[in-house]
Amino acid sequence: MSGVFALLASPLGVVILIAYWLATPLLGRWVAGEKGYSTGAWFWLCLFLGVFALIAICGAPDKSSEFQLKELHRKFSNPPSGGSSQLSPQNAPPIAADPVKGDFWVCKKCGMKNRAAEAACKGCGSYR
Repeated sequence: MSGVFALLASPLGVVILIAYWLATPLLGRWVAGEKGYSTGAWFWLCLFLGVFALIAICGAPDKSSEFQLKELHRKFSNPPSGGSSQLSPQNAPPIAADPVKGDFWVCKKCGMKNRAAEAACKGCGSYR
């Protein structure tokens, strides 16, 4: 027998094969969750398709970065009336006075009120 087949026929080879078979769907599930995709669907795909599904989910675009790119495109494609395409204080979210809690800003993505001192939204994690 050649070296690879002899390893697979040994007890160590069987352990390595089972570890690979279990690690691939778990890693695919984790990557899918980080990218915003269904973890259950990618778990089963990686279980049955193995490394091919793992390569597919690693190459898939991140859903949250896709939203951020659309927002950046929207901001820079419609510049303010001054003609400049740079972000300016005029493009910042409005900060309103709240007599009970102080100043706050409203998240454009989820509509949650956040304190003016916070840079990221408490509800969805997006930045001002």
